[in-house]
Amino acid sequence: MHPIVLNIGSLKITSYGVMLALGLLVGFGVGSMLARKRGWGVNFCSDFLFWMIVAGVLGARLAYVISDYRYFLEHPLEIIRVDKGGLIYYGGFVGACSSIYLFAKSRRESPLALYDLALAVTPLVHMFGRVGCFLNGCCFGRSYDGPLCVRFPHGSLAWAEQWRAQLLPPESYYGASLCVYPVQLYEAGLNLALFFFLMWVYSRNKRNGVVAGLYLIGYPTIRFFMEFLRGDERMRWFGYTVAQDVSMLLFLLGCIILWHVNRVRSLATENVD
Repeated sequence: MHPIVLNIGSLKITSYGVMLALGLLVGFGVGSMLARKRGWGVNFCSDFLFWMIVAGVLGARLAYVISDYRYFLEHPLEIIRVDKGGLIYYGGFVGACSSIYLFAKSRRESPLALYDLALAVTPLVHMFGRVGCFLNGCCFGRSYDGPLCVRFPHGSLAWAEQWRAQLLPPESYYGASLCVYPVQLYEAGLNLALFFFLMWVYSRNKRNGVVAGLYLIGYPTIRFFMEFLRGDERMRWFGYTVAQDVSMLLFLLGCIILWHVNRVRSLATENVD
């Protein structure tokens, strides 16, 4: 855990902020390359990816602020400190997807085509973000004393949560946390694998919506099961965490999109025949 990369006077450069910036930069580069191969110009790519990133970050931060609104009512200036962490992925996902739809309509492009482009790159950006979570110590896993488990230092979020829950003995107040799942790194690795798979599909498939549908099936499945390993406080609806509830809805949406794409293809084949 290395939450602070560099101190410059009163300015602190956080590892989460660095990883987030690096992920967005790499995603911007890869997305621009894919877009140009599909015939979209440089200006189109820049505008599209810029607004998607802005809307994504704003949506992710807004969701986090709402989830902990009591704290932010008392510390309003902290709302803009995204460099400290505090982004809810699904909030960013909704924000980015909304901007993509509006952008597609304004440019008279197929929304599904732009969703394919954006979601092919999203797991790569998300991978960097999850590594940032690990370095920052947020989004930690539940207690687990086995292979690959990790301990976070005194004062970390994992330590504080375990101390609050009286899981740590009094004599270990200045020690590290209990051993926990490195769930951030698990999700980072799975996101990277999903990225390579979607890139393979994107390079071979010409039907709009296939990559988007596969992403909406793939990532929500990852997230649904990773939630069982999370040790931080989780909001719950209907017996599952909010993230799991959203994951199930997005999984269903992914299935509907793939059904729609295949149905359109079948109708086109019948019309040709």
